[in-house]
Amino acid sequence: VVITVLPFSATAQIVPNTNQTVCANDSLILTTNNSGAIGYQWYLNGQAISGATGNTLAVDITGAYFVFIDDSSLCYTNSDTVNIQVLSSPILQLEVLGGQDTLCDNGYILVDGADQFLWQDSSQLNYLEVDQSGTYAVTGIDANGCQATDSISVLINNSTDTTLYVSATDQYTLNGETYYQTAIYTQILTNIVGCDSTILLDLDLGYTGLSQAKNDEFSVYPNPARDYIFVNTIQMLNEPYTLLDSSGRKVLNGQLIDTSQKLDLREIVTGLYYLKVGNKVVKVQVAK
Repeated sequence: VVITVLPFSATAQIVPNTNQTVCANDSLILTTNNSGAIGYQWYLNGQAISGATGNTLAVDITGAYFVFIDDSSLCYTNSDTVNIQVLSSPILQLEVLGGQDTLCDNGYILVDGADQFLWQDSSQLNYLEVDQSGTYAVTGIDANGCQATDSISVLINNSTDTTLYVSATDQYTLNGETYYQTAIYTQILTNIVGCDSTILLDLDLGYTGLSQAKNDEFSVYPNPARDYIFVNTIQMLNEPYTLLDSSGRKVLNGQLIDTSQKLDLREIVTGLYYLKVGNKVVKVQVAK
């Protein structure tokens, strides 16, 4: 009996031929060093991988890999086993502070799920301040160096500011609010996109007159004043008076009981005030 031993054309080997650790979203390709064989079969943990019959294999599962090679000389061999550990990528959690993806003027996007972060603007915090509508992307890196990228879309609406200069007689009503004093008022409403609509009302009120005297029968002097003013009327009024500051706060009040009455302003600081007697209001400038 004649026995012929056929030489195997190459020793089966996997490249890389050492144990590897790889992140799930990275690419690891195992390759045999024998591209001239007529058949290949890759194995994972001792089980043939369906369809893995080429001289390369893309790896995305942790396990022990080797390849079975059929040489053209009808000889067979197995490669050494290479152990591959596939690490999971971080799972990022993105949210807009406050839980709404629609913001007014500006807001913050928060991110969690990794050890380090890199936003599209190169900032590296676990939050991003935004003031424009758009889609914002961030890459997270875990302790193993594995990465994942995610994004979130944000809609930014704008608040509005309006200033109204109004002159009226006796009173003025705006959006259901009625005002009786000359002053600057602020209303904060909601605009059509759900953000603040701030209205600044600069109101100058004139008055029809006193309840018991005509307009020209009421005067204040000196004006500007320092420590005292005199309130003069043609007839005795027996009317209450109130001195208001520019914000509408009462700083002095009493009763007019004579046709000329002296009011003490020594405790009143410099500023513009409004003296209200009956239905009439007069501006009083105090200068210390």
